Amino acid sequence: MMSKNIIVCGHGAGDPGAADNGINERDFIRQELAPRIKKYSGGEIEIYDMSKNCYRETKDGRGIHSLKGKIVIEFHLDAASKTSKGGHIIFGAGLKADSLDNRLADVIKKHFGWRHDRAFHPRDNLLNANTAKRIGVNYRLVEVCFVTNPTEVAYLKKNIDQIAKDFAEAITNKVAAGSNKPSTSTPGKYRVYTGIFKTDEEAKKQAKLIGAKLGYKPFPKDKRVWTGVFNTLESAIAAQQKISREFGFNPQIRQEK
Repeated sequence: MMSKNIIVCGHGAGDPGAADNGINERDFIRQELAPRIKKYSGGEIEIYDMSKNCYRETKDGRGIHSLKGKIVIEFHLDAASKTSKGGHIIFGAGLKADSLDNRLADVIKKHFGWRHDRAFHPRDNLLNANTAKRIGVNYRLVEVCFVTNPTEVAYLKKNIDQIAKDFAEAITNKVAAGSNKPSTSTPGKYRVYTGIFKTDEEAKKQAKLIGAKLGYKPFPKDKRVWTGVFNTLESAIAAQQKISREFGFNPQIRQEK
């Protein structure tokens, strides 16, 4: 049975993509990342023909055109300077991130952080993204990290299984096959809090904005914004990630006695 979720491996068919620090996009994604994500998905993810270059196929009327009805995740590794860091997600200009995009962004943030502290970079100059938008294919391009950054490549190689598991869970919205993650939650009393603002007035303003958009019963105290109490660590982490994603803050979690 074919899956609704499909991974497209970037480049290929003679195009190696970006290369540095002993790896290139084409081979690493095809040989290391994509097969692991598929394995951990429990059969809920398929992979687009890895002998093909989807960009060229789309130009010829196939590629993205052949993926109507699919949920498409195209994986790449980014390239710039050796100090450039983080990953991000690209989709067609004018589109908004959906729940899958948000889960994928959380995986990127967990392992590499976001490029320029932004998870999403909509664009109007990429063929696959433009084609998907035009014909109604649910598509995004994931730049995992920088192949030109030796620290990120070393981390990617060392933690490839966990990264693949996390991506599999993000795509399927289920615990990865073969994962030893506990299914139970971590009970307790937890609050999420931001860094210090310049004034109490600014903290009050941001508390109102967070409350209006996300809830969480936020309030200002000591030039920080604090949330109400969460009853599990997992729910606090989810709030922490959402506040960070929506407002660009770097909130922390405190366990209450």
